[in-house]
Amino acid sequence: MIQGTALARLLTSRKLLFVTGKGGIGKTLVSVALAQAAAAAGLKVLLVENSSRDQIPSLFGMDPVGHNETIAAPGISCINLNSAGNFREYVTKYLGQQKMFDTVLSHRVVQSFFNTIPGLAEAMMLGRLFYTCDIREVDQRPDLVICDSPASGHFLSLMTTPDAIVGSGLAGPMLRDTQKVLDFLRREDDVGVIYVCTPEPLVVSEAVDFLPVIHQKSPAKLCGVIVNRIPPAVTATTSAQRAPVGGEDSALTNFLIERSAKSKTALDMLRVSVQQFPGILFLGLRDLGFVDDPLALDFYRTLLTEETLHT
Repeated sequence: MIQGTALARLLTSRKLLFVTGKGGIGKTLVSVALAQAAAAAGLKVLLVENSSRDQIPSLFGMDPVGHNETIAAPGISCINLNSAGNFREYVTKYLGQQKMFDTVLSHRVVQSFFNTIPGLAEAMMLGRLFYTCDIREVDQRPDLVICDSPASGHFLSLMTTPDAIVGSGLAGPMLRDTQKVLDFLRREDDVGVIYVCTPEPLVVSEAVDFLPVIHQKSPAKLCGVIVNRIPPAVTATTSAQRAPVGGEDSALTNFLIERSAKSKTALDMLRVSVQQFPGILFLGLRDLGFVDDPLALDFYRTLLTEETLHT
């Protein structure tokens, strides 16, 4: 990562970054590249996912790690948080009630009951991130947590849970601790959201609609938009400079010209939308095509090479 860039400043200034976007646009790959860049800058990074199956470890050539912080590369650890593990750690580590958990709360029936409480899993997930960034012993805290978050709609549901709990009329430790989590997420100097998309009309149209919603409804504010898989610019003029072609080659050239034009139109639309959020990172990444795993330790140098897109 080039020192002094907008991306470098973002990664070195936050404690927690949520990476979200439409499914299938490469946000996990972007999350890992960001973690590599931060680690290369000397930060201790924790990569977090909350998925039915581990996706991040395979990018480092590892077996699934589950709910266990595991070293994945120099300066980088990863974990796949789950509801049961978050609840256990809340009771045993945060509340300090190991005996209560062992004798009562570890019972399968009790665990099943807690899984039916609306919003509890989401609150525990966010609480675990808060604990990791702000409460855990200083020497055990990462410098930066990057959360490869759920796709757009589920992400919004996750981020609006604390407000719903605080406004529900509940009382006691759950309400008190949820308010602490909410206050943490609102700290714009420490926490932010990066939205990843691709320069395709439908994907950008969804982004244009969703970015203001994140900014209005999420306690963690938008701090960056990354456009992944930007194809090379191809026009009739540049293609004409090639040797004359026909048949299938002409069809391919026409496809590339059309794809490039659609990408430019989508980027122009997104650029206008991003102007609503002055000061955020607006970064474009070129299309690498198929990427093999495990990733090279310096893969970020290949992916995070584009200049900031100007608004």
